[in-house]
Order: sequence, then structure tokens, then C-alpha cells
Amino acid sequence: MIGRVALSGEGMRLGEVGQQHTSVILVVGSAGTAIDGEFMVTLKLDRADAHQHFGDDFLDTAAHTPTADIFPSRQQQILSGRRLAAQPVVRASQVARLTIPQFEVTRRVLFIHSFRGSLTDPASYSAINCRLVGESDLIRVYAEQTVLDGGPLDSLIAVLTQLADETIGPAVQALVGPVRDVDGDGKLAVVLTSQLGPADGALANVHGLTRVNDFRQQVLRPIGNEADVIFLNANLSPGERLRAVFAHEWAHAAIFSRRYGGSGGDSEPVPSEDDWLNEALAHLIEVRASGSSSNVAHRIQSFLDRPEAAPLVVRDYYRPEYWRHHGCRGAAFLFLEWCLNQSEPRRIGRLIDGPSVGVEHLEQATQQSFENLFRGWTTSLGRKLAASEIAGDETDPGEEAFRQPALSRPRPQEWKPSQFPSQCKTLRLRGTTATYVRIALDDAASHWRLVADAPSECRLQLTVIPVARAR
Repeated sequence: MIGRVALSGEGMRLGEVGQQHTSVILVVGSAGTAIDGEFMVTLKLDRADAHQHFGDDFLDTAAHTPTADIFPSRQQQILSGRRLAAQPVVRASQVARLTIPQFEVTRRVLFIHSFRGSLTDPASYSAINCRLVGESDLIRVYAEQTVLDGGPLDSLIAVLTQLADETIGPAVQALVGPVRDVDGDGKLAVVLTSQLGPADGALANVHGLTRVNDFRQQVLRPIGNEADVIFLNANLSPGERLRAVFAHEWAHAAIFSRRYGGSGGDSEPVPSEDDWLNEALAHLIEVRASGSSSNVAHRIQSFLDRPEAAPLVVRDYYRPEYWRHHGCRGAAFLFLEWCLNQSEPRRIGRLIDGPSVGVEHLEQATQQSFENLFRGWTTSLGRKLAASEIAGDETDPGEEAFRQPALSRPRPQEWKPSQFPSQCKTLRLRGTTATYVRIALDDAASHWRLVADAPSECRLQLTVIPVARAR
């Protein structure tokens, strides 16, 4: 048992809450990073004397103070729904030109993982024979023969080259930096392929792929291509989704270029970033560079529908249970966006640079403990839920995620203790997840004490947010 939290004391006596509020939102979070199993959390409400005193060992004041700011008030722009500031536009002519290609660029053989087997097994890779079909100042577009046989690509190529030179390329460079010319051909290769279709265990088609090993010069083919290259699904059509996916993959290429080597190649081996933080960074840059949330909205919805089933800290997204898990990606995006809203924009770079990974990297970049960040984020979502109830907003949280992801709120569980003699509720949480419980208060017996039991490994966090009565 990690602790017992009594809902009483300064500002949180349920006798007072019951007179002023119809309900409370209880945020139940696990800051433990073990995600292989589930933690059982038992909540129990019992009647308490209005004047009963609970010792300090039963209280976690910071945990349930409803108005306590985790960060300074000037930084409280939590999931505000505001539009992201427009990024400075850098024209293609301002982007440094790279070297003249030293080899034939009209035809290339590149390798892609089949999504089956180990990433370190050469037999798990397939060769893509492709030829040049389009070119701009910053990219060369290639297509494999099966894609060329499927019909004309003129409109897709035109959109990609324009986005590369005028929008996506300059915007990502302004945020992260340039893509490193790994192979010395002078331009980033963009490959249109049919080999990103449905994969075993995938929840949907893979729209794009950028591999970290392609940007590590010491990783030989086929495990690495020794080339700066991104792969796009040839089924993508010109439109908002293409723009967002292209920005996401370009973001990966720029992040890998910055993290894993400079103009002289990798000077020191740098460990690969945890997948949850790597993907969250790419999604964050994608949204800012493309101005579109079309590639994250469905992930946010999946997370908000079942937040307790979507761990935040997943080091390896290739694990079968987390392969293309939309909820996990949605959680990571919202969490990192919230964290960066508490700090200065330059901390995007701090989350890329350096040898640290995962939680340690985040703590170094933000100068905050993961426990504080996790509580602050889950509390912000709980406040959003409470605010929507005060306003009488009955919009479905999932539907809202499609319209305005930054304004969306988690779907709560309902608990009406007066309807159940035992007045107990059991929750199951994975590490780095939270669930949101709406507790309906009984005015006739408004003095309650809450006791929570959970394994110590859960690192349980409880936060109570009162919901005011409508006036």
C-alpha cells in the first residue's frame, strides 16, 4: 500500500464540498513506469465525522489541493486550444545547398523492414528497386515499379516537391535543423512504396516510415541504408493528411540528423531515444510545421476514450501489444505538448540533444521531476473535465477530439457511492496511466473519507478537483 489519502483538512473537507459542489473529479494516476502488468487500486469511501481530525500521515495535501499550481501561474496555458504560433517561413533559396551527388541518382536500391522479424536480422528486410520520378531544390522523389504500374503520379509528385521546398522543409529546419546529407547526393530521398501496406498486428496502414539506422553511418545495409531517406505510402493522396504525414517523417529525419551526427558523421555513439518520446517529438513538430492535427486527432481520441489503457512511457513501440497503439501515441503527444507549454520553446532542442533517453532526458530538459510533470498533466486534463461539467458541456469527448484536440477531455468513469452499500470501487491501471472518476456527492451525508490502496510499485497519485454547483 503506497498510502492513504483522507479527503479532509484544509480546503478539502467533504462537508464543505458537499454543500458547494455536486461532484468531484478524482484523478487516479500511476507514476510507476512498469507497463507489463496492471496495478489494482481499491478506493473506499466511508462516513466521517465532520470534526474528525486525520493525522498528517493520512494526508497528501499537494495531491488533493484543487487549486495548487504545479507550475507558476504565468505558465498556466494548459491545453488552451490556442492556435500554435506561426513558424518563420524560410524560402528554399535560404536553405543551404548540399553537395553535388557523387553517384548515379536516377535508379536506387533501398531496403525497408518487412514489419516481421527482428530489426537486427538482415532477412527481415526487403529491397526496393526504385527510379527517380521527380525533383526539387531539396528532395528527389523515387517510386518502385509496382507503384509506377498503378497509374500516374504527377499530382502527388507536384504536391510533395512544393511542400518540401516551400512549407514543410523550411518549417522543420526552423524548428529542429537541416536534414543531414548522409549519402552525399545533395538531397533528401523520398520513396513512394507499396510496402507500407497493412502489416501483421497493425491497426491501420503505415503511412510513412523514417528509420534511425539510415542516419547512422556505421550501420551497414540492409539494416541501414547509409542514406538520408524517408518512405511514404504510395496510397496517400494530396491533401491535409499527406501534408501532416510528410511533416511527421521529415521531422524524424531532422531529429535523427541532429541527434546522431553532424557533418562529420557520428562522433560518439548515442543511444536511440525511447519510442514514446521520439514519436511525441515528431508529432509535435509535425503539427507546428504542417498546421494540421489530422495525423494526431484520432490518436488523441483513442487515448481520451480509455486513458487507463494507454501507457505514456513505452520504450519500445515494436512490442506486439503497443505496435501502432493510437492511444499511447495520443497520450505522448498531449503530454509533451503540455510539458513544453510550461517552458520555453528552445527546450525542443534540449529534448533532442545529449546522450540521455526517455524519462531522464525529459527531466533534464524541463528541470522537473517526472512525477511532478505527470501529476501536472493529469491534473490539467481533470480540470478540463471539471470545467466542461461546470459549463454544462455535453459534447462527447471523442467527437470533440476530432474538432479541437487541444480542448478535448478524458472520458470519466462514474461512481455514486450512495447507490452501493460497500462504497468501494476497484480500478486497474498500467504504469504511467491515469483514470478519471466522477464521484457524485450525497448532500444528506456529505462528510466522507476516501481511502486508497495500491501496490507501492504503482506510485499512486490522487488529485481531487471539485465541480462547483451551477448558480
